[in-house]
Amino acid sequence: MTEAIDELLSQHSVCTFRFYAQHAGVPASEAKEAFQTYAEERQGKVHVVHLLGGVLKSAGVDGALQYQLVPDDKLEAAKELFEPVTACHPYSLHAQPATSGEPLFILNHTQDRKLYDKLEQGAANCLLDNRWSAV
Repeated sequence: MTEAIDELLSQHSVCTFRFYAQHAGVPASEAKEAFQTYAEERQGKVHVVHLLGGVLKSAGVDGALQYQLVPDDKLEAAKELFEPVTACHPYSLHAQPATSGEPLFILNHTQDRKLYDKLEQGAANCLLDNRWSAV
């Protein structure tokens, strides 16, 4: 699995767990686990953006769930803002530190376009088999 992630990062410099799941043909849960392992093994060599979700403490008891993309170096501080934290997993890996959300937006848009094109061709597609339902 690490070789596949290495290859995607060398080609794109940023890779989301969704993108990896589609290319590797694995469920989203396995892609998240692979990203977590990869990030731990290459700590300091790869940059991680996490998906963090929960209820903001400032929202009070009836606060709605909110989700944020948080760089690795700000994760612990961001967790302190939520009570409870309902989701926290690697969302994307970056060869260089993330400076904005634009590369993620472009990658997601490109990936989704390719997936929709595959729908017409009848190929296996995560939009049909719901493999990303755990997001």
